[in-house]
Order: sequence, then C-alpha cells, then structure tokens
Amino acid sequence: MADMAGAAAGSVKRAASRLVTAVALIGLLLWTGGALEAAHSQSTAIQTFVGYGDLLTLSFPNASGISVPATFEVRGRSCCSTVLVRATREDDPGKFASMVIDVGPDGGFEGTVWLLDGPGRYTIDVAALPQGQTVYRVTCRFVVENVLSTTPLAPRTYSGYGSELEIHSPFGPSNRVSDSITITGKSAFPVVWARIVNQRTGQARDFSANTFPNGDFAIVVPFDVGEGECRIAIASRLSGPLTYNTAAEYSVKVEPAPIHMVQPAYRSGTVLAYDRYLLRGFANADGARIDVERNGKTTTVLKRTGAGLFEAWIDPPATDEECRVNVFSFHRDENQYILRRQYVVVRVPRIPVLLDSEKREIQWDDPRVQSLAASLTQGIADPYDKLRAINDWVASNLVYDVRAAASGDLGRTDAVAAILRGGSVCQGYANATAALALAAGIRARVVPGEAVQNGIRESHAWNEAEANGRIVLLDTTWDAGYVKDGRFVRRPAAIWFDSSPEEYLQNHLGGLILP
Repeated sequence: MADMAGAAAGSVKRAASRLVTAVALIGLLLWTGGALEAAHSQSTAIQTFVGYGDLLTLSFPNASGISVPATFEVRGRSCCSTVLVRATREDDPGKFASMVIDVGPDGGFEGTVWLLDGPGRYTIDVAALPQGQTVYRVTCRFVVENVLSTTPLAPRTYSGYGSELEIHSPFGPSNRVSDSITITGKSAFPVVWARIVNQRTGQARDFSANTFPNGDFAIVVPFDVGEGECRIAIASRLSGPLTYNTAAEYSVKVEPAPIHMVQPAYRSGTVLAYDRYLLRGFANADGARIDVERNGKTTTVLKRTGAGLFEAWIDPPATDEECRVNVFSFHRDENQYILRRQYVVVRVPRIPVLLDSEKREIQWDDPRVQSLAASLTQGIADPYDKLRAINDWVASNLVYDVRAAASGDLGRTDAVAAILRGGSVCQGYANATAALALAAGIRARVVPGEAVQNGIRESHAWNEAEANGRIVLLDTTWDAGYVKDGRFVRRPAAIWFDSSPEEYLQNHLGGLILP
C-alpha cells in the first residue's frame, strides 16, 4: 500500500560537504609543492606553487588581502578543462565552499566566488585538474577579507553541479528571506526537486518542477516549515530509490511573512466551502485587507490597520458563481497594499452523515474513543483547532505497520483496534482520525482512494472533515513519518493537515478534492 512513502516521495539526499566534482578532496593540498602556510600578513603578493604559469595563470585578483562584500570575480587562463576555487575560513578550516569553473575553448576562465560563511578572512585556493589525473593541483593561493556583515544568499555546490544542474538565481547580499523563494536555473534532467528542512524542528517539504525543452527550470519553494534556519537542497538526478543527488543547497534564515494564513493553512489554491466560511490570519506588516471578487465585482470585506490577528466570515459562492478571495498586506512606509494570498472558492456539498455500516470500522460512539476525543479537545472551542489537535495526536502516537503493509495481511484496521494497538496501516490511521473527529462533534469521513508515487498507483486512505464552513483535507498517515529501509521513521509534522486540494491532487486520487 502507498501509505508512508508519500511523506518521503522525492526526498532529496543531502550530499556531504565535498567538492563539486567527483574528484576526491583528499590530496587537494598535497600538490602545493610542500607544507606552506596561508598568508596572514598584509602582503599583497599571491602565493604561487608548482604548475603556476604552466597549468594556470590568474589575471584577477592580482593581489592578496583585498576586501570584498561577500563575493568577487576570479579570472585567468588554463590549459586544463576545469578550474576549482575553494574558499576556506581562516579561523575555522572546517568551513569551506568550492566551485568548479569550466575553461573556454580559448583557454580563458571566469567565475563568481561567494563567501558563504559570514564576515572574516578567507584563504582562496585556485587549482587545475591536469589531464589524466583525478586530483586537482593547487597552483596559487591568496587571502580575501569579507567585509559584508550578513550571510549572502547563494547556493553551496556539490558533486553534479554544472553537469546535472546549475543555478541562475537567486543571489543576493543577505540570506534573510520570508514567504517564498523562486529558484531558477538549467538542468540536464526532466524534473528538478527541492526539499526545504527547518534545522530546528526537522519539518520538511518536497517540491518539484518540470524543466522546459531547453533545460530551463523555475521552482517555487514556499517557507511552510516554520521560521528560523532552513536548508533548501536542489537536485535533478535520481541516485537511488526515492533518493536524489543534491547538486546545490541554500542556507536561509526565514523571517515572518507579511501575511501568515491560519485558516486555511495553505497560501493559495481552492477553498472548498459548504457554508459561510472563516478566513483567519496574522499580519506581520502594518495591516491587512481581504477582497472578495464575485463574477468580476470586488467587495472589501475586511480592512485592518496594524499588525495582529485578523479574520472574516465570507458567504460561499452560488453554485455557478466565480469567486476569488485576495488577501493583501499593508505597508505604511510605501502607503500601499500588496497582494500576498489568493484563493479560488467553490461551493461543495457537506460530508454525508456516517452510515450504520461504516460504524463497525469508525466506532466514534465507543466510550474509549469518546473519552480520548474529549481529552484531546478539552478547553478547545474552535472546530478547526479541535481537528488539528486530533490530527497531531494520531500522527504522533500511531506507529505505521510496515510488515502488515508489505505482506498484505492487514489484520484489524478499525478505529478502536488502531488506537488500542498504537498503530496500523493507512486505513487504520484514517478510521481512527474520523472516529475521534466525529466523537468531538466534527463531521468527517474516510476517503478510500489511491496514492501516486514514482508513477505507481497504490491503494491509500485519508480524511476529509468539516471545520468553520470549509472541507479540510488531512492525511495522518503521511504526517506521522516515513518508511526507510523497511523501517518506520517517526517524524510527526502537520504537512498534510489542511493542505490545498491542488497539493492533494498531485498524489491523492479520490474524495471531494475539486468538484
């Protein structure tokens, strides 16, 4: 069954810090012609070693000790096919970044070097790869001082960069970002994958984009894994089952977005409204505004001045009515509203009442289920918040039964059995989620469908529930963790709780989704 792999589908293998080509790092400095110390004096002379002038000549920089704002150009000539530039922090040799520059047909080379580890002094080694050899030979060395106080926005590159994919943007003086990032470049493969991981919480999201016929790509990575230090790995070559070779990686500091949406939790897509529904969010800017477009006519339903929580109840559209909701942030210094979130709203029927035949699997009225639901939602009034509490408990406390899924001998998958055993397959997760929601007074159902992973369609089950006038999609199985090497890895994350119908359509087949 396609129960857990979806959480890891397209997962990107983070390459170890190594050179951007397959050449071994070991031995890189053994070709300097002896044990030579990096320049620590104020001398402007560039150190040269055996092979300088024959294998490589540097035309710029032409002095050591220069000051740069986190980036500088390197130019020269070489008889080799590639040149490697490595930048190492003098006070922490374990922090370094390398890049490979292709030498042109005329023997010239030119590239941009980014100093990715903050301000301070860096030793720069420039090396060439002699024909028929596997180790780069360092031919010259110089020192630069990074005077930029911020960490730049630029990718650290690894094996496969240049041959598998290359990044064209973004590059910038600061890695402080908010909302989302669009990464563009060129790839030798038809699909580009990106994985963003919050370094503090471990929450991760995977994204993909098809390349154009000429190899160009643009992949949007929203910062939905929380604020703080995050890493974004970019890959395009499949190196193993569900594993991609990371060719480049950004380190970013995610700051609060101008508009953070709470209900719905997704930033754009379709709202499935069965009644008057709630939009709720938080403005980190100087205010917020919500506009509703119905058949081309726009009405402002909320205008708030100042940062803080905002919400609006909005009537659902008529069956054939075109309806959009636009959420803006207000910026006093610019005296303007900027569009941040946009939704298409469609009217859908309510979730059917649970049939008697379904109660054998979804025992919402069982005293043990009732007691657990009451405990999980104690003190919570909002149906949406109740549903989130139930989602988080199921994802955190049930263990996925890898053996049952592999053998096909599923055993009991009803709600009570899954809760008492503390685990099940996807059907058990979905039954338990539905039963707890119903016991908490939330209309919910199990969606029997299929999941698509790596082009393979397999049976799967998830949930739909009603909350504040909307249909909320949730998949507690995939939010629980993932399967790796035949073992369940627990990593609870509310990634599939209230994701957009469009996200579900990428790999879930069945249910309301889009009428």
